[in-house]
Amino acid sequence: MDFNAGAFPQEMGLTTPLSPVEETINGTPVPPDTDPAPDPELTVEDIEKVTAFVRFLAPPPQQILTNRHDKHLAKRGRELFAGLKCAACHIPKMKTGPSAVKALNRKPVALYSDLLLHDLGAGLADICLEQAHPSDFRTEMLMGLRFRKKFLHDGSAGTAREAIERHGGEARQSRDKFSGLSERDKEALLKFLETI
Repeated sequence: MDFNAGAFPQEMGLTTPLSPVEETINGTPVPPDTDPAPDPELTVEDIEKVTAFVRFLAPPPQQILTNRHDKHLAKRGRELFAGLKCAACHIPKMKTGPSAVKALNRKPVALYSDLLLHDLGAGLADICLEQAHPSDFRTEMLMGLRFRKKFLHDGSAGTAREAIERHGGEARQSRDKFSGLSERDKEALLKFLETI
């Protein structure tokens, strides 16, 4: 609910009763009649409905490979993922907490994240909020990774391989180990990531 309530005004520019109406843009007054929609544009009930919709979305299932070669490669990639310590931050499975909703109560979810902040090095530093530092990022969930076209927090990496190669800070050792792999093992790790 908190995320959605903040995303509507901050990411989409829609006003809600939970967010202050912006009368300025970068300190410049907004001309009258710039936005003809009455404020607030969304009600608390609208946000609650979106939140319920998102809460009950099923996670994307892991891709099932049918080709023997690809299965073998992905199996090797899964082993490398653990061996390179990628799973230290991108934890394969976590459990939901207690919930009165049976479908959400203590269920395993293949997030591939610990949901914590980690220092990814100066090379990825960006704006930060609250107590985070510019190089601190919440571990990206890899769930549904195969459907993405852009990677990293800002979409600046065009491939999963490029995203791995740009990790630094706490992930530097894993990145360096990846760089030291044979091309065959790199292909295996990337094939595994294609199944998530």
